[in-house]
Amino acid sequence: MASSLISGQMQQPTNISANNNNFNNNNSNNNSEFAPLHMEMFDFLCTFHRVKRIQSKDTTQCGQLQEDQSLSTDQRVEQLNRSLYKILIEIEAKIAALSSSSSSTADTVPVGYFDEWSFLCWSLLSVANRLESDQDTHLLDYGGKHFKEKIHAALVELVNKAHRMQPPPTVQPNDQQFERFYQAYVTALISLHELYTLCQQKCLTSAEFEAHLANFKKQLVAALALQRDFSNCHGNLLWRKLREHQIHRMTHYGYDNRTFMDSALSFYAHMLYNLGVLAARIQGFSVEIRSNKALAPTGTKLVGPLLDMVYGMADVLLGDSIICLEPSVNPILVTNNLFPMKIVSLCRFCFFRDFSLQIVSEEVAQQIQQEMRHRKTFDPPSPVRKTPSAALLAMKPATGVKRNNAKASEEGGNTAHKKSDVNSRECISIPPLFDAEHNGWCATYPHLLCTTRQKDSLLDARSAMQTGKRPLFYFHVRAEFFSFVGTLSTAHTLSMPFTIATRRNQDCQVQRMMSSYTATCFWLYGTNVLDGLLIQWFDGEIDWKHFKLLYSLYFAMNAEVKRRFTDEDFTILQHKMHCPECSEGGFSSPPFRVSFKNVLCPHLHFSAAKCDLRFSIWRGMLELLHLFNDAKTETRHLWECGLLLGLMEMKTVNVLAKF
Repeated sequence: MASSLISGQMQQPTNISANNNNFNNNNSNNNSEFAPLHMEMFDFLCTFHRVKRIQSKDTTQCGQLQEDQSLSTDQRVEQLNRSLYKILIEIEAKIAALSSSSSSTADTVPVGYFDEWSFLCWSLLSVANRLESDQDTHLLDYGGKHFKEKIHAALVELVNKAHRMQPPPTVQPNDQQFERFYQAYVTALISLHELYTLCQQKCLTSAEFEAHLANFKKQLVAALALQRDFSNCHGNLLWRKLREHQIHRMTHYGYDNRTFMDSALSFYAHMLYNLGVLAARIQGFSVEIRSNKALAPTGTKLVGPLLDMVYGMADVLLGDSIICLEPSVNPILVTNNLFPMKIVSLCRFCFFRDFSLQIVSEEVAQQIQQEMRHRKTFDPPSPVRKTPSAALLAMKPATGVKRNNAKASEEGGNTAHKKSDVNSRECISIPPLFDAEHNGWCATYPHLLCTTRQKDSLLDARSAMQTGKRPLFYFHVRAEFFSFVGTLSTAHTLSMPFTIATRRNQDCQVQRMMSSYTATCFWLYGTNVLDGLLIQWFDGEIDWKHFKLLYSLYFAMNAEVKRRFTDEDFTILQHKMHCPECSEGGFSSPPFRVSFKNVLCPHLHFSAAKCDLRFSIWRGMLELLHLFNDAKTETRHLWECGLLLGLMEMKTVNVLAKF
């Protein structure tokens, strides 16, 4: 049995074309068939780790999953055996349906194969590692041993059906970094195969075994190091594309980004596929060593750390395998207004214990990102430390106190609640749910609210130095998942940046306040200075052509219209963007450039009887948007039909009025 696991389909070096379009993670029909296995695996993991699963409507303590000590040992073992029986039936049927490597070539790998194979393999390994854990030796009764034999047999069949590893679809053809990693990976597999062959010889001494095992360890370390470099480099490019899609969604009206996560899903599936092959083969080799009386005493202790290296690499890879989808349209939170939250796993076969959420400042977000990078770069990986929150969060229950002015919507809506209605916390916890849309695990909650922005001397000092710029915040998500090795590990991510607007009583104060908040988000997302997961603030100037494009997109997005401004609409604004107070030197000299200070400077002046008003270009633009957002008028319809003209000089208006 072990011989098949080790000497199964060997993967030889070859040049691989990266244009692999056969992998498609959107094969919803196949993935939907895995939903029962997802649920059985989740129930098994929760029972094993004594986690009580609580539905959202029944959650207490802000939805945190609670430890379950109510089950006796016999009850727990009975539930685990029942779950294992169902899991193995599901997995054996899925393995039988998988196409073997001999029935297809490298260019005709079935759709969704790497995702399905990895799910089955890592599910088996997760169960096997927990059955063999020292803390639960009572599970290794007759039933436990029977399940271990069936798991090993399933791994044998699965490895024998393994296809040649292929690069993720987003990798360019003949990528040298991937080629180096692939060659080292195949070398490690060949070394393991040779080691297994040597172990079949009865005359093999312990010294010879240890020498050959040390050589395999050297090859394995080299392969994992190259995989770490490749996955970090390609992962950075992948996350940049994900962020660009999210920014496009934030700045372009009607933009559809429903499939923007597909490339990331395939990347994690491909990277965990080759690790699964390595782990399954080493696991089979470990079983063979334990059955060898001569090598078992020393061999078992030496092989175990090799498996831990592969599992450690898998944990590092999963360390950033979640994405926060909110905020997606409006980057301004208003205190005590409801907003939805959704966090999605980019690895479909990673199972989570819970998702914790907190709001952090720019500086803390920078620190978190730095620690995330260190975690993926250094060995052993260092954990991401606990960080202070910059605001309080609360979960509005589905039932309970509701006020007349409360109205829930996908965008958050004009919903108002008092802080006494909810329990505010620096960090909240959301239980995991299986998401049929993404065929994986996620965390979602429709009614979150930010109740209070924390006082921060650093935020206040920085805001005083940057005229008009409001403090920026990020959601920090910490997801605790069931590690393949049998313990718990964490994944981290940061959301898109946003501002937090506090409520005011007077309308004029609200408008003045929102002017700076909207301008801050407009400038941040428009200049788009990406730094990993963060968007850095840009204090410089942009050219006039760029500003026209940015505001035209902003107008269409916030007025919810398809017709944008044209160059003629901006003619009247071009010479009203600057004044001596907001510009240094000759602001009228070409090339014409605009800064954030120019946008918010109140150098426009309006005088009438008993009225003397100074306002900024941005404030005037917001007043214009109010006309489009008034539900009592047909402004949007008239604008889309071309019956409303754009911005023009009074001379042009007088000429048109004569006709």
